[in-house]
Amino acid sequence: MRYTVTWLPSAQQELARLWMQAPDKRAATAASHRIDRLLRSAPLLVGTARARYRRFILAPLEVVYFVSSPDLLVEIVQVAYLP
Repeated sequence: MRYTVTWLPSAQQELARLWMQAPDKRAATAASHRIDRLLRSAPLLVGTARARYRRFILAPLEVVYFVSSPDLLVEIVQVAYLP
């Protein structure tokens, strides 16, 4: 099954801000693309469960996301840059 991955506007804005300040923009870009690909294909197999949400680290980024399996939807609600 293929999931649709969406980002809350606040998470998208934070990703843009983090990218602008990132010491390694190439790594941040690669991580965000890979996160999207992995969450599209297997959102419940990556990351760790945190109540209703899941947390996934793919250096240098960390995302918190919600999975709606009946809708095949993944919503990224938060992103952080890890040093």
